[in-house]
Amino acid sequence: MPIASGQFILTSQALTALRAHPSFAEAMRVSAQSLIALHRRNRVMSWILSDRTLALIGHSVIYLSLDQRADDTQSGLTSSRFRNFCTSNRLCSAGRASAILAFLRLTGHIEAIAHPSDRRVTQLRPSEKLMEIARARLERQFEAIRLIRPDIEPAIAALGDPDFETVMFHNLGTWFVSGSRLLDRAPGIRLFAERDVGMLILYSLMLAGEADDRPVPMKPVPISISALAKQFQVSRTHVLRLLRDAETAGLLTRGGDKAETVTISPDLAEDMENLQAGLFQLLATCAADALAAMPERPIPARLAV
Repeated sequence: MPIASGQFILTSQALTALRAHPSFAEAMRVSAQSLIALHRRNRVMSWILSDRTLALIGHSVIYLSLDQRADDTQSGLTSSRFRNFCTSNRLCSAGRASAILAFLRLTGHIEAIAHPSDRRVTQLRPSEKLMEIARARLERQFEAIRLIRPDIEPAIAALGDPDFETVMFHNLGTWFVSGSRLLDRAPGIRLFAERDVGMLILYSLMLAGEADDRPVPMKPVPISISALAKQFQVSRTHVLRLLRDAETAGLLTRGGDKAETVTISPDLAEDMENLQAGLFQLLATCAADALAAMPERPIPARLAV
């Protein structure tokens, strides 16, 4: 089911099958833990975009850089193409796109290069610094996915291989520009996804459940607003507002004498499982496609990130 041909469809049957896997709960937990562990707070960028959009930006930069043709100086990653990509795919405004690009260049995540056919034309490309961040995220997710899809385990070692990464990141970008979104199958998640560290807070609530209450706990879980604010380096007001808005939307219920517990609603739990199953299905399909496209040769072991 190659992404490149546009045949990838996230069906309800596929999500149901993944959620029914006996290791799905463990995979979901591993995925959530890895995203929290990889969190790196950057206050400058958090003023511009949410964490979710920042992750999408990184993949977009890589995707655009792969679309470079030697006979076309307008191909590849350029400032204008990046702005157009961000606006046409509703990632952010053109002004914010320019600010993001400038910041990425300043911090060494993007570097300038001369176009191969015309050295007077300056283009951009993701630096190894940005590539290692993208690889680290994929590696952790592959670690979770292999619990339910053992066939994609070789993708972990393949990270860093140009043949694998070219297809992998191209497929992810192609799927994204098709207009498909994981949140379409999980509308209740949108409130969290659009807030700074909102998804990390939601994952923290999920991980706070009891061992026998998985994948998403249905029983009340303890919560400390101060602890969450400190862990993710945001204000207590930010965390409290998110929880209050989610409660108003019927996504969770706060309980206890001092509102020290949270109960996730069945609808939100359903959306969380659908979102995770969709992510697993997407990444597994892209990885399997990329592995199949690799030349038959030994895959060099890559040092863990």
